[in-house]
Amino acid sequence: MSISRREVNAPTSPRRRWRLGGFLAVLVMLTALGAHATVPARMKDGLSSSSMKVRLVAIAAVAKTKDPDAVALLKPLLVDEAPLVRAAAIDGLGVLRDVGSYAAIDALKDDKDPTVRASVKKAIKLLDTAAIRVDIGDVADLSGRNLLGVTKRLQDKFEIALTTLLRKDVVVARGGVDKGYGAILKIRAVTTGVTDGNGVLEVKCDMTLVELPGKILRLTSTAAAAAGVEGKMPASIEPELANDAIDACAPSLARDFADYIEQHRKR
Repeated sequence: MSISRREVNAPTSPRRRWRLGGFLAVLVMLTALGAHATVPARMKDGLSSSSMKVRLVAIAAVAKTKDPDAVALLKPLLVDEAPLVRAAAIDGLGVLRDVGSYAAIDALKDDKDPTVRASVKKAIKLLDTAAIRVDIGDVADLSGRNLLGVTKRLQDKFEIALTTLLRKDVVVARGGVDKGYGAILKIRAVTTGVTDGNGVLEVKCDMTLVELPGKILRLTSTAAAAAGVEGKMPASIEPELANDAIDACAPSLARDFADYIEQHRKR
C-alpha cells in the first residue's frame, strides 16, 4: 500500500491544627515557586485526608502546581461527599483549563448544593474560552461509486487520528461549532485497475481546513492510497478495499490539520 501526499466542622485538635498549618505552609511555598511545580507526596496524601479542610487546601495547592498529573488527582474529588470539596475540585480543574473534564463538570450542573452549581458555571465559562473547537461534520463522497460506508469511515478515522495528534484542549465535534476550525472532508475519486496482473483499487481523498465563523480557507491537503488483491478483483470486495485505503489516507490528512493548528496557536 502506498500513500502519496501533498463535612460539619468539629473542634479542631491541636494536632489537626498543626497538620492543616503544615499544608498551608506548603501551599504558600508552591505559590512562590509558580506554575508547573511537581505535586509533593504530602499534597497527594492531603487529597484523601479525613479532614475536609485539609482536602480543600490540598486541592488548591495541587491545582496551583499545574503539574501534568494534577487533573488525574483532582477528578476523583468531583464526587466527594462534601459539597465544598466538590466545588473546590471543579474550581481547580477550571484553573487547569482541562477541557477533557468538561463533561464530568457539566454533569454536576444540577447538583443539590448551590456552591457546586456556581462553581460549575464558572468553570464551564473558563473551559469554553480555553477550548479550541474543531468541526468535522462536513464530509462527502464525490467519486460516484456509491460504496456503502466510505464517508463515515473517512470521518471516523480522521477523528481518531486527529484526537490522537492534538492536545487535550481541542474538542472535536460533528456539527454545531460556531467558532474554531472546520474540516471539509471529501472522497474525490475511487478507481480500479490492474497492475502486474493484480486488481488494484485507489482512493483519493482531500481535506480543506477552514476557520470559523465564515469558513475562511486556510489549508488544503490531499492523500491517496491503493489496496489490491492477487488476480482479478471481485466487485463485492471493493468496499472493503476502499475502507483499507481510507484507513491509510485519513491519518495523513489529520496530520496536516493538526500541524496547522499547532503552528497557528504558537503565533
